[in-house]
Amino acid sequence: MAGDVINTVNVRLNAGATSFLLEHSERGAVEYEKFLETSDPGFPWKPPQDEWKTIALGYTSGTSICLRQVTAEGVYSAIANNWVTHFCAAPVGLNTLVNAPQKEKVVPLPRLVHVHAMAQHGFCVTHTYGLSETFGPSTVNAWKPEWDKLSPEEQAKLNSRQGVQYVGLEGLEVVDKDTKPVPADGTTIREIVFRGNVVMKGYLKNPKSNAEAFANGW
Repeated sequence: MAGDVINTVNVRLNAGATSFLLEHSERGAVEYEKFLETSDPGFPWKPPQDEWKTIALGYTSGTSICLRQVTAEGVYSAIANNWVTHFCAAPVGLNTLVNAPQKEKVVPLPRLVHVHAMAQHGFCVTHTYGLSETFGPSTVNAWKPEWDKLSPEEQAKLNSRQGVQYVGLEGLEVVDKDTKPVPADGTTIREIVFRGNVVMKGYLKNPKSNAEAFANGW
């Protein structure tokens, strides 16, 4: 909104990936705290006029809880004290909650929380799949009420699938190297492709990668 893009660099990236990010930026690295010191405290920022714009979702789609550090105690505390109802995390975050010491947990939970794992801990599981290039989650496991009567083992097996496309996704397919659809038999392993307005416009200043990513209309 101020004309710049800040791309944080994951310190766990290898040297090649880090080098690509720094060179691709055409500016190099800046120390974030020092960068903030150059800002204008009186900058007249105004919220978007149209609340349907992407930047507005953070304050129109409910109350968002931001943690300075992801800890089991912090997550459970937010659920118990701040009326958190939805929680999304990668497996490493979920493992943190599952394996947390009992003193850091809030059990039983004060309300049903929708999260992508750990039904046995009082969470309602929704399994999704997606990429940074596809908004994030773009396919989902459409849970069927009759599965509620199955054993936990059978439920886990069924919930491991997430092939139902989001309503905002125009097309979803598993294709071979020639982008031809493969049999939907649950065993053929090939590449998944997406099409729709949730898919990125393209990689920044990278026409070669864009041509490869959007080959044959996907």
